[in-house]
Amino acid sequence: VEGNTRLSVAIDLKLKDVPTKELKEAFESIEDIKLWMVQHQIQRRNLSPIEKIQLAMQSKETIEKLAKDNLSKAGKNEAVELKIDTNEEIAKLAGVSRTSIVRYTSVLNKASKSTIQQLNKGEISISSAFNSVKDKPEKTIRPLLKQPNEIEYISIESFEDGTDKINAGIIDYFIVVKDLKSEEIKKHINKRSGVMVLTNTQS
Repeated sequence: VEGNTRLSVAIDLKLKDVPTKELKEAFESIEDIKLWMVQHQIQRRNLSPIEKIQLAMQSKETIEKLAKDNLSKAGKNEAVELKIDTNEEIAKLAGVSRTSIVRYTSVLNKASKSTIQQLNKGEISISSAFNSVKDKPEKTIRPLLKQPNEIEYISIESFEDGTDKINAGIIDYFIVVKDLKSEEIKKHINKRSGVMVLTNTQS
């Protein structure tokens, strides 16, 4: 969980006794362990806010998996202890506001490489970077069908992601579908709509 570099050095030095510390944490899954590792690293290091956000963003995939697991449980009428908001959880890890995470994600999806580099170097603030791109379209628009010149839509990863995109003026609405085969569904999709496709585990 922690100290892998020190352990590697201890093995190279052929140390017979390697100090260890027992963690009395209620880890229920590998995802819980990954989140603990990131949180522990953020707390230990003297990082700037943007560096903390970058480190916390590494947990996005892990948090999204936990959120999807919850969504799957809810769909099966199983008890869900806590509702997981991906942006809120990343914000907690980084010690910043949820708005900062939403804006940072928007900048990553819309801004030029140079703007993102300036942001990551701390040369400009998240607010400045966001204000420069807030009216630009998302770069994540992808074709609905494989054929060229077909309908396009914006991919939605979660309910929170869809809500954030509506609030940011990126989409007018979003729909949740099991698949994209129905002609009736296609009638409701355009460049200003979002689509969240449920996976087998979610459905």
